This record gives sequence, structure tokens and C-alpha cells, in this order.
Amino acid sequence: MSLLYIGLGGFLGACFRYLNGEFLTGILAHLKVPYPTLITNLLACFAFGLLFPLAEHYSWFSENLRRFVFVGFLGGFSTYSSFMFEMFALLEKGNWLICLQYLFLHLGLGILVVWLGILLGLKLI
Repeated sequence: MSLLYIGLGGFLGACFRYLNGEFLTGILAHLKVPYPTLITNLLACFAFGLLFPLAEHYSWFSENLRRFVFVGFLGGFSTYSSFMFEMFALLEKGNWLICLQYLFLHLGLGILVVWLGILLGLKLI
């Protein structure tokens, strides 16, 4: 049953990500930086950061609703929010070095695998 909640949340999150990106692209199309993605990721981070402590403190969310919102919806809207929350958790525990390693691994390897994916995709054309 949990997968159903996660899947539904992911579907809705992905749809909202697309609609938000289209809306922001229409407004910000003249800019060279992909701000719609940045704004979407930051919105997801803000939502995660806002909702998580409230849900923890007030016990507002059942386990299935947590899965729907945090894993499904926000995961579909942006995995960046989960990444930033994990980074914050490392910093909160005083693991600065691990946090920096995690950051550079994500950024460096992220760029690398995008490049490798593009190379493979071009080979398949």
C-alpha cells in the first residue's frame, strides 16, 4: 500500500514540476541561466524544510501521508529537496567534512554522468 501513496505523490509531484517549469519558462525565457529548475528545486527545499519539522512536532502526518508528501510528491517535484535535507542533517550533526564530500560527489558526479549520458545518447542516434 505504501508504494501506491509514493507513486501517486510522485506522479502529482512530477506533474507540478512540469507545470511550474512551463510557467516559469514563459516568464523567464529571456534569461540564459535555467532559473526555472533552480526555482523549482528551491521551492521543493523550502516545502521540505517547512513541512518536515511541523509534521514531526505536531504528528500531523500518518506514515502513508509522509510517504506521499516527502518521498512521492517532493521526490517527484525535486530530488534536490531530499539532497539538501540530507546535507542539513550532516551539518546539524557536525559532520562538515562528510557534508562537503557529499556535496562535491553529487555535483561532480552529477555533471559527469549527465555528460556520459549525453555521449551514450549521441552514439545511439
